Amino acid sequence: MLNLSKKTYNYFSKKRREVKRKDDIENKLRQEGFFYRGENLSFNLSIRDSITIVSAVYNVEEYLEEFLSSIIRQKVNINNNLSVILVDDGSTDRSLEICNEWREKYPRIFEVISKSNGGPASARNAGLEKVSSKWVTFCDSDDILGWDYLLEFNCFLTRCESLNVFPDLISCRLLVYWEETGKYDYSHPLDFKFKGGSKVFDINEGHDLGLQLSASHAFYNMDVINNNNLRFLDVKPSFEDALFASMFILKSNETMGVVKEAHYFYRKRRNQSSLMGNVWSKEEKYKEQIEFGNMRLINEALEIKGYIPKWVSNVLIYDALWNFGKFVNKGLLELSGFSDDLLVFYRESLRSMLKEIPLEHIINANVPHFSEVFKYYFLSFIGAYNELKENVFAEAFDYDESARLLGIKIRAVENLADRLSFYSSSIQIFPEFKKIKVIDFLEEVLAYEVVVWLPLNESPFLQICLDDEFLEFKGSRKLNRFVSKYIDKSHLAKNKAPSRTNELSKKVHRSFYDTGFLSKRFKDSWLFIDRGSSADDNAEHLYRYVIKKHQGVNAYYVLSKGSQDWGRLKKEGFNLIEYNSFEHKQLLLSCIYLISSHADEYIFNVMRPVFYKDIIKYKFIFLQHGVIQNDLSFWLNNKDIDLFLTASVDEFESIGGDFNRYKFSKKEVVLTGLPRHDSLSVKQEHKERSEVKRVVIMPTWRKSLVGAIKPLSNNASVNPIFFESFFYKDWVSLLKCLSNMECVKSGLVQIDFCPHSNLQAYSSFFRLDGVNIVSPKDFGSIQDLFVRSDMIITDYSSVAFEMGFLEKPVVYYQTGRDSIYSGGHTTSLGYFDYSVHGLGPVFSEPQEVKLHIEKEQMNGFVMPEKYRCRAKEMFPYEKGKACERVYEEILKLG
Repeated sequence: MLNLSKKTYNYFSKKRREVKRKDDIENKLRQEGFFYRGENLSFNLSIRDSITIVSAVYNVEEYLEEFLSSIIRQKVNINNNLSVILVDDGSTDRSLEICNEWREKYPRIFEVISKSNGGPASARNAGLEKVSSKWVTFCDSDDILGWDYLLEFNCFLTRCESLNVFPDLISCRLLVYWEETGKYDYSHPLDFKFKGGSKVFDINEGHDLGLQLSASHAFYNMDVINNNNLRFLDVKPSFEDALFASMFILKSNETMGVVKEAHYFYRKRRNQSSLMGNVWSKEEKYKEQIEFGNMRLINEALEIKGYIPKWVSNVLIYDALWNFGKFVNKGLLELSGFSDDLLVFYRESLRSMLKEIPLEHIINANVPHFSEVFKYYFLSFIGAYNELKENVFAEAFDYDESARLLGIKIRAVENLADRLSFYSSSIQIFPEFKKIKVIDFLEEVLAYEVVVWLPLNESPFLQICLDDEFLEFKGSRKLNRFVSKYIDKSHLAKNKAPSRTNELSKKVHRSFYDTGFLSKRFKDSWLFIDRGSSADDNAEHLYRYVIKKHQGVNAYYVLSKGSQDWGRLKKEGFNLIEYNSFEHKQLLLSCIYLISSHADEYIFNVMRPVFYKDIIKYKFIFLQHGVIQNDLSFWLNNKDIDLFLTASVDEFESIGGDFNRYKFSKKEVVLTGLPRHDSLSVKQEHKERSEVKRVVIMPTWRKSLVGAIKPLSNNASVNPIFFESFFYKDWVSLLKCLSNMECVKSGLVQIDFCPHSNLQAYSSFFRLDGVNIVSPKDFGSIQDLFVRSDMIITDYSSVAFEMGFLEKPVVYYQTGRDSIYSGGHTTSLGYFDYSVHGLGPVFSEPQEVKLHIEKEQMNGFVMPEKYRCRAKEMFPYEKGKACERVYEEILKLG
């Protein structure tokens, strides 16, 4: 392997100085607003070898000019030896018109081909037919080339020639450009190839560097393409690039170069509308890609080489790893819109493909993010886990200092819970808490993880026995090093301050952390917060209880000053801290408990824990926003939750019990009820009778329909596609149907429509005669809405539990069930079965709902006995004591 990053050539030093002078001009232009929009400046350095850029163009009018401008503004003379072939693939926007405009402006550089839509492969192949240059690359038309992209490629070619090395494929560095923020980074998983600088290597020797899965940021020798009649194969919706690049390498001299200094900016669109952003929603991903992509590569390798080279295995492993990362322990969130037969076909096709890879290649693979854990999953999936010398893994993951409990995870293909025993210095110890977690891929179990919390004495030596035999595995020594660190408290060293804390704002907060007025004021404090932008949830109700019943607690409630709740709580005497203020940030560094009904990023990231983990000491109490009925493990497992409240028996078992995907055990999960239910019960008891009956309609939101969530908030922007959605049309249809009911027209029944807070921006579009549009802002507390209502209609929202808790009639109006469980929302199916656990009947047609309301009106809007019994079983504890139970559980944390 030849490292070329430190080679310097006098020929280019003068040219680089010239480029530096041009940079000064470019910077001036950029300051004046000409970023990527000016003419090409006159550079004398010509492109060494002829290059053609072939770019497939399809509906990219928003990005196309920026891409084309980045070509024109290259720091080399592009008038010689550069051709750009733009292939419009049947665009329906102005893309073709823009291409033609640029061709007219730069006829020596641009050529335009127009064809009917056939996909990226057919577009690139159409362009390839016109290529006559030495090198070709296939830039995507929504990306951006760094200004010195071609210059650095040029320099690299000259370095190679001087050393008499001639790579057929040269890969350039891909940077991820985040359109939403305008920032870029080096976060692409394959960026490791460039860590050692620019280099040339034999791909069979540098097989871990030979992962080239994209055609967009690499240059290909046209001799290889022409001599082997290589073309892109139509493998939808992805893997076309990886297949082309891999087949090219198989038929080349297998010498590859990487150029660290040549930067290609890969655009991550803010709306995720690119082809790659939607691959998981395409049926072809599961039906065709493995057969026509992955298996085709395997067969080509066997035909050309007679065996599967290790670098080919790495390509296949890396591609399969995305599948495992997408679906391990995430249920069928993305897949419930597809048939069961397709899912079985996809799973078995993937298994068959992985079985074709030599086992030693999987066991010894050096692929980004292919950890020992995923390696274990792969081998379990193909039934080859016994090939590992150690197929039982154990690791220490946490230490509860106040309870002196060490958390250990033992992972194996079998459930070993009843066969394990534990010893500390030859003395048997017993877990105080034990949890059996399931790890599955597409609902096929890959492994079981036994989570135990062990009481420890002063000895750092821990032994794990399986069937009375001490386990000997590679991780044993490492495990005991962890145990020793946890016991002697040196584990705190892992929380040392990161290097990026040298920014001024971080230094200021650190300086106030343990000195001055605020550190004394916030000492041993309890921080309560609901959304930040609003109150009226479990944190508010628990705070009110604490300051009334336990006045010695140094409690603060955090809320935005612009919130409608600020004045109400201020008047009541709440100790308020403004959200995102300096005080709020210092409070986060000083508090001992962070208590919230939400676990979203805006709760924590006001002071990102990664930058302050050496001084943050709070324990997080998750009060919940509502009863969890679906599987949220894929989201909540990423949270550090010290106390996890639940309100119903089945919910408690589904999270803290065994054989589910949650990492939490009954150490963290407790059944207390929701704090806000205490006041809900009291308000219901004092409700005044009314002759007018109220039906409140409260559908949940849809992640796929709301606009982007604004940073450090829970507010969403308007999404234009909302009004074309089935969700919007179905609920409008229901409202129209109910507004025409005689009991509504006569005023005996009032229809209130209250969208979720994330849908409030659209509420005016549901306005109809006979329908009263309401918002939580219309009430002193949203509980007043539940109390005054006599029936609720919802779809999948947990607000049904509020009415069930009050033993009031519930109706589920459910349409688009597949969409909400196939990526349209933030949830996947959990334990809750509406036919078994539901608090009311389920309907899918507006007329059914109408008839049911008329029936309930005749019965006085009383919850049917069947559902009343379910509600009593769901909430079996004494009402009015939830806050007290929660407070006692918090004290147990120490």
